[in-house]
Amino acid sequence: MKLTPSNRRLFITHTAALCAAPALAQSTPGTWRIGRVLPLTGAQASYGEAKRDGGDVFAASINQRGGLSGRKLELITLDDAYVEARTLDNVLALHEKSRPIAYTGFFGAPHCVAAAKGLDQIKVPGVGFTTGSNAFRTKPQREVFPVRASFAQETAAIVRHLKTTGLKDAVIAFVNIPFGQLAKSSFEAAAREQDLKLATPVEIKADISNLAEATAALRSAGTVLLALHTPSAIAMVQSLRRVSPAQQLWCLSAVDTAIMASKLQAAVRGVSTSLVVPPATRQASIIVREYASACTAAQRPLTSYGLEAYIEMKVLAAGLARMRGGDPNALVNALESINKLDLGGFEVEYGSGNRTGSRYVDVAMVTEQRVVS
Repeated sequence: MKLTPSNRRLFITHTAALCAAPALAQSTPGTWRIGRVLPLTGAQASYGEAKRDGGDVFAASINQRGGLSGRKLELITLDDAYVEARTLDNVLALHEKSRPIAYTGFFGAPHCVAAAKGLDQIKVPGVGFTTGSNAFRTKPQREVFPVRASFAQETAAIVRHLKTTGLKDAVIAFVNIPFGQLAKSSFEAAAREQDLKLATPVEIKADISNLAEATAALRSAGTVLLALHTPSAIAMVQSLRRVSPAQQLWCLSAVDTAIMASKLQAAVRGVSTSLVVPPATRQASIIVREYASACTAAQRPLTSYGLEAYIEMKVLAAGLARMRGGDPNALVNALESINKLDLGGFEVEYGSGNRTGSRYVDVAMVTEQRVVS
């Protein structure tokens, strides 16, 4: 089924019916039912919308070709509005009413932890988990299959790159929320390993109310490592560019650089970022070309988070194609049997007790038009 702007929320239309619908089997003979929980409203809605679009694009592409193993992919989505308690509630509600064979989506460290708690209760696998937390890798949970690289891998790649340029010191600016604390700790660990000297970190309050003070503390630093999410990163870069136009600034993949570039335009020059998926403009990559073609057919924009969701769905589809049996436990076994899977220039790795997912990390510059690797 081809997606158009007029049916942009097609795969969320089941939401209103969930309250009244009776419990359903985990899959009907003609479908694979997949649950998603994403922030589609609230401060992080842009991330959720991009991930929704990427998953929709993959499902549309597969369904237009007749489905997977003869079954169509049916995505049933609930909005958690980036509220941690709603993430868990939505996982359990979807299980009660629709019995998905698997879940995907989930955005934010505490929300991913909440989702994992729910998946443990219902014993259904989830693929994706948009967080750089290393917890799911160092303490694997059977139902949890992370895809993106961890903060530890991202920050290590940035620091290694900076060391090759001869940089000897830097400063971390971090937003005082769980994400910022995690990212700050990862930067500090990477700096210790690479013998990069760090100045006293500068805290940015969650409401960005101390932006002026933080700018004053950072303006004389040569290189700033931004352990910030999109809103705080945009505000910080904009503020620093007024007083320090040429300062070297680095952010993590958690920052939506497309939004940053559109808001800051020329002020974004000199900002660099780590990437956990190839740039959506890198047409030499097989997985990017495949995603771009699917986006064109579905009339959806190319975004890094959309590509990430597309990849997550592709991993899930690989598990479904390997299943021997029709229940979630069989899907867990199938995903564990993947070992190493090349999706076209993007590899993931799983096994019994192994939840490595991807090790892909790249670094790139951001311009007002795009990310340039």
